[in-house]
Amino acid sequence: MKKLLLTIAIIITLFLSFEFLGVSNFMPDTIHNSTITSGLITDKKLDEGNNYFIKLKVIDEKQSSGTREVKIRVPSENVWNLIEIDRTYFVGFQWKNNEVPKLTQIEINDEFAEIYEGKF
Repeated sequence: MKKLLLTIAIIITLFLSFEFLGVSNFMPDTIHNSTITSGLITDKKLDEGNNYFIKLKVIDEKQSSGTREVKIRVPSENVWNLIEIDRTYFVGFQWKNNEVPKLTQIEINDEFAEIYEGKF
């Protein structure tokens, strides 16, 4: 009986050790991404859940149009109110897996508009 209990205790200890060290992978991997870019704010929205969003048009040579739009969640109403539509900004945002990106940094970038005037 003591050998059985000792064997079970060893198996549980080994399993917990492997789990703690990440050898077995029962949880899906989380991929964290972040981007810093410049682009044109094309829209601002407030959804039913009082979440604030902006749409940022960025240059993307992979797209046939040369641009693409990114929907970004703004964490604060105060920041959202200060953002102007049809103005270019330097923007930082991050996201995990397939979540909507969250704004981490924003700064007016009028020089970008002058340089890439014809792209937007």
